[in-house]
Amino acid sequence: LNDLIQRVSNEIVDFNGLKILLSELEADPSIMKNICFHLIEKYDNMFLALTTRWKSKTILNIAISKELVAAKKMNAATIINKVGKCINAKGGGQPFFAVASGEKESNTNKLFVSVKEELKSF
Repeated sequence: LNDLIQRVSNEIVDFNGLKILLSELEADPSIMKNICFHLIEKYDNMFLALTTRWKSKTILNIAISKELVAAKKMNAATIINKVGKCINAKGGGQPFFAVASGEKESNTNKLFVSVKEELKSF
């Protein structure tokens, strides 16, 4: 897990004043949740959207540091349902963490473009 966290940490970029990580992983969905929680606790302006293909679905996790949720009124559950349309995903969660599952043969590039468009509004 620590190796994976280190590897994805190298993919974090600055976008509109946020630290963002948009990545497709080959990982068990439960590990993705651990990565999300580790990074939103480590950084106070972190936004993550991670996907993995699991069984017959694409699993999407969105995590937002609690400071961003408070300061920018971001809501992972709202965002995941907007951007999840790209992969016919339905899901939900809390303002700082949400999960959705959609079609396995989905276009994650289109999904990540949609996420960036959504982030421009904050």
